[in-house]
Amino acid sequence: MSCYLMNEEEIGAIAAANFKGGIYNSKGRFYNAATKELVQYESAEEAAIALAVQNIASCQARYPSHGEIAGGFLEGAEEVKAYLAGCAFAASKAKNAYMKPMKLYGLVKTYEYQACETENWYETNAYWFCNAVANQAAGAEQRAQEEKEVA
Repeated sequence: MSCYLMNEEEIGAIAAANFKGGIYNSKGRFYNAATKELVQYESAEEAAIALAVQNIASCQARYPSHGEIAGGFLEGAEEVKAYLAGCAFAASKAKNAYMKPMKLYGLVKTYEYQACETENWYETNAYWFCNAVANQAAGAEQRAQEEKEVA
């Protein structure tokens, strides 16, 4: 299995989806079934940082000998800081952008593949946040398909 650091816009889009009004919105709330806690990110920017941190940890877990940070994808604290800030900024820009349900679903599944290399992946808030976003996107697609059948 391979792993790479996702681009800032992709992480921002996933994070922002949970904060948009309408079909994907749960206002940053989700349930972590592993820890049995209701979690709430206060903003899309906070969610984006959490997703980015997990992606960094996953790359490091997959490629520990390729570099000290994110398996060599990032070099030094300044690059980490810039990457996290970029993900947060992308989330703030994506708040008003629309993404088709299945495109969002696919993006979440891509992220999950890149973020799953840590031993505790299924316990992380990133996993459960993505689970909520993917389920919301799948539900939106199902409703859209059912509306087409009725029309």
